[in-house]
Amino acid sequence: MASSHATFFVNDLVIDTASTGLFDANGDALATANIVGSGNYAYSPTIELSPKSIEHVLTAVCDGCTVEIKLEMSPDGVNWCDCTLTSGSVCEFECTATAGDCTTQVIDVSMLQFARVKIGNAGSLGGTCTVKLNFTLN
Repeated sequence: MASSHATFFVNDLVIDTASTGLFDANGDALATANIVGSGNYAYSPTIELSPKSIEHVLTAVCDGCTVEIKLEMSPDGVNWCDCTLTSGSVCEFECTATAGDCTTQVIDVSMLQFARVKIGNAGSLGGTCTVKLNFTLN
């Protein structure tokens, strides 16, 4: 019997020029990360997906911030690529400053074993963002 689950990439991440709990592109932990302003990005911790996970939905709930989020995946946790949907577009979106704004993207392609989000290009300091991957275990 299938059951619904979710795993968090970031939970209540404070949008700042010194955000914590993030990583660089190589997966090395950053003491602090500037994710505010054009071109400033960092990465969530890597999550490992169960081979039984299906029906993935990327969800972000932002409160008082505007930030860009892009889903990446990897077969080995080292070599990363954008998650490209069947439409040909990359799985990415902007969460807006509206209080409690919830943004979702249905992932209509098979996911690789490892996933992370690239987060940044925030419009200003302050606010929080929670990003998670919802899925069904078959």
